[in-house]
Amino acid sequence: MSLHPLAPEIVAETNAWFYALHPRGQKLRGPNGDTPLHPTSAEDAEGRRAWVAEYRRRMAEKQAKGGNAPSEDEDLDDRIDPLSSILCCCPTDFTLAPEFMTLEAEESALLYATDMPPAGFGAGTYTWTTFGAGTYTWTTTSDKLSLEEASMPGLQVAEGAQVWIRAGTEPNTMVEAEPGELVEVTRTQPGCAPITKQAWVFVQKCKEFRLRQPKIIAIATASYLTPTTTFADPGLPGGHALSFGQDLSFSTSRALPQGSPSVGTTTASLENTMRRLLIIFASNMFRFPWNDRSDMAEQLFDAFLTPQRAVEFWSNEDLTAAAEAHPNIASFVSRALSAPNSRERSEGRTRIHQALENAGWDINKAVPPTDLGVPAFNRGTDWLQTRDFDNGLALMVNAIQHGIVVAKDYYYDRCKGEYFIKLEYVFYDVFGLDDDDLREFGADGGIDTDAAAGITAWWQLQHQHGYAPLITRIAFEREFRFPVS
Repeated sequence: MSLHPLAPEIVAETNAWFYALHPRGQKLRGPNGDTPLHPTSAEDAEGRRAWVAEYRRRMAEKQAKGGNAPSEDEDLDDRIDPLSSILCCCPTDFTLAPEFMTLEAEESALLYATDMPPAGFGAGTYTWTTFGAGTYTWTTTSDKLSLEEASMPGLQVAEGAQVWIRAGTEPNTMVEAEPGELVEVTRTQPGCAPITKQAWVFVQKCKEFRLRQPKIIAIATASYLTPTTTFADPGLPGGHALSFGQDLSFSTSRALPQGSPSVGTTTASLENTMRRLLIIFASNMFRFPWNDRSDMAEQLFDAFLTPQRAVEFWSNEDLTAAAEAHPNIASFVSRALSAPNSRERSEGRTRIHQALENAGWDINKAVPPTDLGVPAFNRGTDWLQTRDFDNGLALMVNAIQHGIVVAKDYYYDRCKGEYFIKLEYVFYDVFGLDDDDLREFGADGGIDTDAAAGITAWWQLQHQHGYAPLITRIAFEREFRFPVS
């Protein structure tokens, strides 16, 4: 269909139609003459498109009847559509960012296009295509780039003003003749000439030995544990089973060990006696900075004293925050890594850094050390009831029984000579008592303190009334980058 030049008679017909029937044209119609459409305003953009569509319909109808048909040798692709000027201000440019990037193998990045209002108006669409460097035809068999939601294999096409691109596993070779992978974006708009821009993506492979899946990379176990049972944590890789002693058991109608007197016969009286421990070891009375302002210990007591008939994990945001800030935990985090620039190190011991080094920095081959010492919440003097013995931490946990370090993400960057590692630290203790706890800290029938009575009441609820103990679980993550020689 020929559109050039515009046919005056069809222009007149289209004007008559527009001012008579189109809502915008009716508003612009006046007794002293019709107001023309504004050539650039957004308000008249729809009217301009409607006028052009009607003109084209009428021209097509006329040409179908045999008038003004184009000649066979006319190069339609070289002809400029005069209607683009009627739509007005066709875009002449847009922003493409970034135009050059280096993308690590197997990583993704976002390319996006943005309209530039001074360069034109109108709702356009963006089409992204990729081509192989040099030949300008790229398929997925090169395994260097893939476009989000693009069909594969073959030439990839994705729609939208932005697109995620992902690098394959094969990097570019370091030669001048190969600047990278070409990503081309074409902006199209009805009635306007298309605009095309290009972005170059160089794919490199610096990051090696990526972690295939979360992996336990270090283990700490309390040396005093006498295992009698195991309990699996589904949150650990492979559902790693943790060993525990008698303090994880519970029963009904057990006799008190010899020399330990009863401090109550009903659960109500025993619960009240046990709660006295909160006043002694987790008091808010003085509001010192280290006191249990969050009532985390009381929340743990409430959970235990709502009788459960099965062992469960118990976590609490305030307990986790208090643990993260504790200097003994900070020491454990540093010593577990024992990198050359760690604040504290376990000299002469194989820790996480040494295990990685022994494996040639391939974490998937690293052998986790299992002889780490466990931290404890035992700062202060307990006869003065200070710090951990007044902020609830010693009452809730005191000596941690297990510390598991899980690698969640890792890579070795050979270009920078460093490795990145994301670690999750998970600590466990049993909120429960065994017979040794009762003998050491419980009532003995003499002049018993409230603390001794509270310990005995706790033991009785657990071993005579079937109150199941809880496993406190503290977990937080840290990220590190360390240089390697």
